[in-house]
Amino acid sequence: MTQRDFQTPLAKAKGLGTAHDGVHHWIHQRISAIALVFLGLWLVYSLACHGDDSYADIVTWLANPWTAGFMFLFVVAVSYHAVLGLQIIVEDYVHTPKWRYANLVVLKMVMIGLPTISLFFLIKILLLGEGNIQ
Repeated sequence: MTQRDFQTPLAKAKGLGTAHDGVHHWIHQRISAIALVFLGLWLVYSLACHGDDSYADIVTWLANPWTAGFMFLFVVAVSYHAVLGLQIIVEDYVHTPKWRYANLVVLKMVMIGLPTISLFFLIKILLLGEGNIQ
């Protein structure tokens, strides 16, 4: 028997309160979701307008600084929104602290890598244009 077995229900519940971190996380997820609505609509509209374009035309379209900027913002917003959601899943369902920490580290490394690689390729398209991309 442990000391917790002898506690009253109120004493057991007092240690189960909020960590005061959830509201900040919730607000960030909602803000990223709102950004994704607008960026997603922009992306769908843009791709619909360029549906019949050739590869060279799409590269030219991506070589526009505004288009590349919006595309990068979309990738960052998707990555950030995904890492917030997946972090909650890992924290809720991975009970071993060692595995929880390892999963969160890998998750955040992957979600930092995706926008970084995207930025690299967008800069490459911006600098080289359509002539040297194969």
